[in-house]
Amino acid sequence: MRGIFAASGLSQLAEAAALCASELVTNVHRHGKGDVRMAATVRHDRVRVTVHDDSPELPSPRRAAGHETNGRGLFLVTALSDICGMTIDEPAEGTGKAVWFEFNLPPTNTKSTA
Repeated sequence: MRGIFAASGLSQLAEAAALCASELVTNVHRHGKGDVRMAATVRHDRVRVTVHDDSPELPSPRRAAGHETNGRGLFLVTALSDICGMTIDEPAEGTGKAVWFEFNLPPTNTKSTA
């Protein structure tokens, strides 16, 4: 994940994106079903990372108690990303879900130097 962001000129977002992606993939391994599929899409103003699995059950964010070692993943994704969400597959697509997060891209410097 870090390499994709760095190669796209987005190294300032690489660490946060890697942590968010790791949390979502970990959730699939612990609570999901089937294979994990991840995709990153870069648009002119944002980048979206989607993690998909075959379980239609949506994760539910919760507040972990101070002594618990689990239960903070979705909270971290919400705190670090600009926006995040989840969708259940349309019936024609299968029976799974996608959980995603987005980062707004920093504006490019478009000032003329002439």
